[in-house]
Amino acid sequence: MFWLAVVTTWILYSQLWQMRVDARPWIQFKPSDQIPMPQVGSPIIAPVRFINVGKTPAKGLLAYSFVEIVDIDKSPHLLKPEGGDNGAWTRVISGVVFPEVVVDGVAKSLDKQGVDRTITDAEYQRLIKGEAYLTISGIAYYKDVYNTKHWTTFCGWHSFTAGNVAAVGCVANNTVDDNLWW
Repeated sequence: MFWLAVVTTWILYSQLWQMRVDARPWIQFKPSDQIPMPQVGSPIIAPVRFINVGKTPAKGLLAYSFVEIVDIDKSPHLLKPEGGDNGAWTRVISGVVFPEVVVDGVAKSLDKQGVDRTITDAEYQRLIKGEAYLTISGIAYYKDVYNTKHWTTFCGWHSFTAGNVAAVGCVANNTVDDNLWW
């Protein structure tokens, strides 16, 4: 009888856990495929979208985005969920994001002081020649209806020429937390 109670409790707990994961908010990053060609002397500006693809509202969305020109054979600088990175990030903020709602924002190239970082002629030439590619990476923090904290890391890349890029480090960064309610 004791083992029956243990097994029944374990089954109920497993079902509750699965329902909780299924019902939580999930913030998804959607980089734009319409990134305009950067211009010398101007900052890189790229539209970004965050979508709640979950079943319940996400509260307190705070997303940091970082725009970077990366050499074709290198991986980008990526923000980790643990924090401690003082890079120049643009932010997207929203109070509540209901399911299927899109929050639009802009990722912009900034210097370490948070001032617009303009593209140089050398960087422009590397992009045109296919020696470099553009990445938009970052992290989105939000809470569920139980105030459990969640995060999503993201990285999208764009090349202005055909060819291979070392974007494996970028796409390998796309992940989510596994936080539950306890």
